[in-house]
Amino acid sequence: MSRVDFYEVLGVPPSATSQEILRAYRRLVRRLHPDVNTNAGADEEFREIQRAYDVLSDPVARARYDASRAGARRQGASPRTAGAQRVWLGGPYFSNAFGDADSAADPWNSVFLGSRPAVPGSRAGPRQHPRAGADQETQLTITVEQAYRGAHLPIKVPGPAGDRTVRVRVPAGAVDGQRLVVRGCGQAGVGGAPSGDLHVTVRVAPHPRYRLEGHDVHVDLSVSPWEAALGATVPVATPSGAFRVRVPPGSSTGRCLRVPELGLPGGNDTAGDLYVHVRVHVPPILTTEERRLFTELADASTFDPRAPVGPRRDARRSPSAG
Repeated sequence: MSRVDFYEVLGVPPSATSQEILRAYRRLVRRLHPDVNTNAGADEEFREIQRAYDVLSDPVARARYDASRAGARRQGASPRTAGAQRVWLGGPYFSNAFGDADSAADPWNSVFLGSRPAVPGSRAGPRQHPRAGADQETQLTITVEQAYRGAHLPIKVPGPAGDRTVRVRVPAGAVDGQRLVVRGCGQAGVGGAPSGDLHVTVRVAPHPRYRLEGHDVHVDLSVSPWEAALGATVPVATPSGAFRVRVPPGSSTGRCLRVPELGLPGGNDTAGDLYVHVRVHVPPILTTEERRLFTELADASTFDPRAPVGPRRDARRSPSAG
């Protein structure tokens, strides 16, 4: 088994600050933790990351490690020297390029804060060093109505000890892809260290009536031919309830009516807008009276929807026109 350089394991330079070490550790844990990574070798890589963080996150252990690391380099030992003995770290073993792990002259022994495996029958045992809990990530699917009003929703979070239920506050106006952070609800810390955070990605489920674009809400409005031609004030459903919108005379399918600040609540006290898309529908089956009236309209109207420039209201239909 070969010893590795702890700084290389975490991907940080020897001059890294404690915050940079913590960020690097959390980034690697999110990617390689056995709960989320099932690739071959991920367990061993995760344990190696944990060993590196155990030492570099402890100021005293890190100082001793840096001193021993510098001494090893002066003696010509490589950080990746192979064929080494293993030294107890208060947890899993890692290798020792200097030979006998029990030698009092071994400079690497000083890194481990004097911790060794307990001898059978003795009271001494390995100490657990404080270690911050890893962050966790998950997704939460909500409805458009919950996005509009906000909600407190339970979510199951997997962990080594089984699933946990965490209640997540979804703020009013949450949009698809928004990330929420629940502090202290990630994996538990070790030795009194703080727990990690839970990062929740919001997903808004598709709705049969509404379409969301950021904080703007789009909805289709069905109107009759006479409402579209003459104009009308009709109700339209919105996430906040029914709202009456005025359809101007001469509206065709595809016309878009904008109602300011009737979309989802925004973060700066400014809501999104409601966009109402007009859809003209004709009766699928005509009564005798409706057919008569539509026939009279067809005979009297000069409107040609296929004309390249639009209708000519001053034109007169020829008596011979069908």
